[in-house]
Amino acid sequence: LRDIALPLLLLFSVTMFYNSAFLGCQPDGKASCYEEGFPWDNVLQKMFAQNVAEGNPKQLMGDWQGSDRPPLISGVILAQLPLAQYEYVGSNGYQLLASLLQCTWLLGFWILGRKLKLKPSALGIVLAVCIFSGFFFFNSIFVWPKLIAASLGILAFCLLFFEERSKLIWIIAGAALGASYLSHSGVAFAFLPIFAALLLKQYRPSYKIALIGTIAALLLVLPWIAYQKFYDPPGNRLQK
Repeated sequence: LRDIALPLLLLFSVTMFYNSAFLGCQPDGKASCYEEGFPWDNVLQKMFAQNVAEGNPKQLMGDWQGSDRPPLISGVILAQLPLAQYEYVGSNGYQLLASLLQCTWLLGFWILGRKLKLKPSALGIVLAVCIFSGFFFFNSIFVWPKLIAASLGILAFCLLFFEERSKLIWIIAGAALGASYLSHSGVAFAFLPIFAALLLKQYRPSYKIALIGTIAALLLVLPWIAYQKFYDPPGNRLQK
């Protein structure tokens, strides 16, 4: 119960705390306001979701193609449209939803701290330092999807190295790796040391389990890669 209720309570509390601090500083209370000079990466996911919903996914967003940016947050936005009676998410609604996804870094840190057997006081200090740091505040509020990629990557790491090997665990780990790539493809650089460590004898899985995990990841990633290459090419600006 502690490892379910407390992290979820922390996730929702920090998300509301961050957004209350952010929106309270805006002159008109709208989440679309940022200091001049920031890029507009934070709204590209919303724009891509809207273009898809309107049946025009190839429409450019400034000089960005929809296929340039990984689609996970856009997919979540589209998935919740029925709950909003197919009304587009407004700026505040999008901000709350996307920042909630970003704040899942708290869940990743909680899982990692528990797997590293940190004392509750030590885990509390780690989380407190992160929550009140400018880095995590900014990157949770400015919703370019980097922290959700990190949290999913940490989840996969913990499953691969701290759990008993089973088909289910490796399916979830593979799906987490695939979903992290669909959040922000920059996380691929973190895959390299993970895959290298899995080659070591003490961590090396059986071929069967490794294949199952790989298939789970590819089932998520390959449709998006095909979309980039064949439907809206080249779709490689972010990688560049």
